[in-house]
Amino acid sequence: DYFEKQMEKRKDSESNYQNWQSTLKHLQAFDNGNIMLSQINEDWLGEWHSYLKATKTKNEKKLSKNTIFSYYNKVIACLKQAFKEKLTNFNPAQASIGVKSEDGKREYLSADEVQKLINTECDDPQLKRAFLFSCLTGLRWSDIEKLTWSEVREDMIMFQQKKTGGSEYLPVSEQALYFLGERKEEKEKVFHLT
Repeated sequence: DYFEKQMEKRKDSESNYQNWQSTLKHLQAFDNGNIMLSQINEDWLGEWHSYLKATKTKNEKKLSKNTIFSYYNKVIACLKQAFKEKLTNFNPAQASIGVKSEDGKREYLSADEVQKLINTECDDPQLKRAFLFSCLTGLRWSDIEKLTWSEVREDMIMFQQKKTGGSEYLPVSEQALYFLGERKEEKEKVFHLT
C-alpha cells in the first residue's frame, strides 16, 4: 500500500510512473503484496534482488541490468521515504547491497542507412519526417512529439526536455531543418503524430 502511494506521486511523469507500475507488478508477484514495512530487512532485499535477476520477460529473456537497477532502486527510494516519514525505525536500504546499472550499448544508424531511409517509401510522411529529424538531431522521441514551432529558430531549437525538464539549445543542420516542413503558427506542433 505504501509503495502504491509513493507511485501515485509520480503521475506527472508518464514514463517514470509506468516504471513504478511495473515495479509494483513485480513486487506483487514476488511477495503477494502482503509484506509490512516493518518486516523488510536486508535479507528480504537480497531475495528481491535475486527474484529480479531470475525473472524473465514475456519473450523469455532475463530482465536487463538497467531494468533490475531501476526496479530495485524504486523499492530503495520507497524505503528511504518511509524511514524519513518515521514509519519505520530502521532503514534496511542503508545496509542493502548496491545494484549497479550498466552503460547501455547504443546502436547508431550509418549515413548510408539514413540515406536508405530517406529514399524509402512510407505510408505516413509525418512519421518519416519526424524519425529522420530525430536521426539527424539526436532528439528523443518524447521531445520530437511535443516540439512546437515557437521552439524552432533559424538554425537552432530551444526547448525543454520532457524527460529531465532541463532547457536545451540544439544547433540544427540545414538537412535536419528540411525535415521540419513548412513553418506554421508558433503554438502548433511541428509534427502531427498519432
